[in-house]
Amino acid sequence: MALAFAQDDELQIETYCFSSETARAGTEKKLGSILVPSDKIEAEKNCFTLQMRPHRRELLQNYIRNLDSGVNITFSSAETKREPCQLQVEKIRLRKNTNTSVQVSEKPDASAGQQDESARDVMHIQTLNKFSFVVSQDAIEGNCRYINKDLYEITINARRDPKPIIPSYLPPGTVVVIQTPPPAEKTLNVTTTLQLRRGERTEIGSIVKNLRKKDQKLDVKPEAQFENGDQTEEEKVFLSFQ
Repeated sequence: MALAFAQDDELQIETYCFSSETARAGTEKKLGSILVPSDKIEAEKNCFTLQMRPHRRELLQNYIRNLDSGVNITFSSAETKREPCQLQVEKIRLRKNTNTSVQVSEKPDASAGQQDESARDVMHIQTLNKFSFVVSQDAIEGNCRYINKDLYEITINARRDPKPIIPSYLPPGTVVVIQTPPPAEKTLNVTTTLQLRRGERTEIGSIVKNLRKKDQKLDVKPEAQFENGDQTEEEKVFLSFQ
C-alpha cells in the first residue's frame, strides 16, 4: 500500500485488515464519526491504514475492534517501540484422597477421612510476541501484545494432538501405528482473543470450556482431571502479570 502520509516521528501508523471489502467499508464509514483533522485514513481493498497522534491510538484501536472483532492489525509503527509482555503461568494441582477404614470388634467402628494436597508451579515468560506451554495433553500457543503498562492483548490457541493408544498386553518397545484415531483423539483446535489486566488471573481451562460449548465439535480441555480408585487429581492453569 502506497502511503501519502506525512513523515512525523510523533505520529503513529496502523494498518487494519478485514474479512472483506464490504466489512472494511462499513467500519471505515462508522469510524469517520470520531476522526479528527490530525487523523488520516487511506483504504485499499479489504484494508485501511490509519495515521494518528499517539494519545489517540488506543481509543481508535478499541473503537475499531468493537465495530469488528475479527479485524487484524497487519502493521503498527508503535510495535517497534513497545515493551515486552511479562507473563506468569501458574499451574495448581489439587489431589484429594478419601480413605475408609472398618474395625472389626465387639463394637464395629467405621471412619472416613479426606486429605487435600496441592502443588504449585510458576513459570515466568518475557516475550514481544509468541509464547507456549503444555497442559496435560493440550499444547497452549499464544501471542501477547503490549497495549500499556496495565493491559495486554492475548491471543490463545489450544491444540489437542492425538494421544497414542498402546494396549497393555504388548511388550515394552513395541511400536503401534494407528491409521485412523478415534473421534475423541483427533487433533482439535480452539482460538480466542482476550484482554489481560494487571493483577488479574485468567483461568485457561474455563476459556476453552466456554469455546467448546459454542461448537460441539471441539473437545479441548486444558483443565485435566484424573481418577485412580479413591484418588482424584485436578490441574488448573492461570495466566497473569504483575
